[in-house]
Amino acid sequence: MPCRKKCPQNAFGRITYEAGQYGGLTKLPGRDGSYSLLTCDRQMAEDEENEIKTPTEVPDYGTAVSIIKYCRECELNCRIKPS
Repeated sequence: MPCRKKCPQNAFGRITYEAGQYGGLTKLPGRDGSYSLLTCDRQMAEDEENEIKTPTEVPDYGTAVSIIKYCRECELNCRIKPS
């Protein structure tokens, strides 16, 4: 799965819970127990610390007071289409 391979934090690197705990849903990445929310939470906190606090002009939006650039590599590389 490209989403798992693209994760720079390796949040999908090991089984962290049993799939049955969440109804055995295996359609989406991580539903098989191989997703570490804690790993992503740490990265999000780091992203928030690196927030761009200078007003920035954003095309088709206007001026943003601040910008946080979250990782989102798994999401952006997911090939599963939402239903």
